[in-house]
Amino acid sequence: MRYLFFLVPLVLAGCVEAPAPPPPPDAAQPGQAPTPAVSTTFPSNFTVTLRRDHGMWAYRACSLEISLYPKTSRASFTCDAVEGENVRSTREMTDDEVTDLRRLAEAADLYGGDHIGEDNTPGDGAFETLRIRPVGGGRAVVLVTSENRSFVDDGARRELLRLLDGIGAEMSRSAGLGGAR
Repeated sequence: MRYLFFLVPLVLAGCVEAPAPPPPPDAAQPGQAPTPAVSTTFPSNFTVTLRRDHGMWAYRACSLEISLYPKTSRASFTCDAVEGENVRSTREMTDDEVTDLRRLAEAADLYGGDHIGEDNTPGDGAFETLRIRPVGGGRAVVLVTSENRSFVDDGARRELLRLLDGIGAEMSRSAGLGGAR
């Protein structure tokens, strides 16, 4: 009889289903699509946006946005006024600009590290960011370029920023701002 008291709980314990172990952290949850594999190649068609927010200037922010497509590439420049009219300018990119932009953007390793800079807008400074987005969606990156040493020390990043600044200054002049951005 003594053995029966021991065996009955043991037999009953064997009939109860044990809970399944939890899934690994990266496993898809029920009703959730699996996470797509991350591409490690630089997108061939992308939009690059260089935005400069200003601390104390007549314009809150100015942006240069360039979209590179297979058959056409376009640049647009916009400054958002604190008071009054916003400033806008658009134009087609030249073949040389498109070639240089693609080459420098890929060489600059923008998806790598060194994405931190400084925000100087509380005073009379600027806060500048560079954003890359694939045209069809996918892996995007945003880097702070203001006070970021990698845009001074790294040749490809420095040249990419110079190219974008040059296009932005030219478009600023055509918009009537005299090259300021």
